[in-house]
Amino acid sequence: MNGYNFYLNKNLTKDMKKSTQAQASLKLALKDALVETIEENRDLVKDIFYDALEDIVLKQAIKTGLKTKVVSKSSILNIISSNK
Repeated sequence: MNGYNFYLNKNLTKDMKKSTQAQASLKLALKDALVETIEENRDLVKDIFYDALEDIVLKQAIKTGLKTKVVSKSSILNIISSNK
């Protein structure tokens, strides 16, 4: 390896270390910001998770419903009114 290539490789290694340090700093800053946001907006986070869970449950109910036998609306209303 000639002197010029060594110089380039040495600088590249320095740049890579700086980049890795910058990435680690950015990652830590993002984690801190996320934790702070969650702590300050607990109700919003709860609502987001509740809505997501509700969507998952609804999707599962629809899948299950598509696999079952079709019944008439009047049959369902009869069952509901007889349980009162």
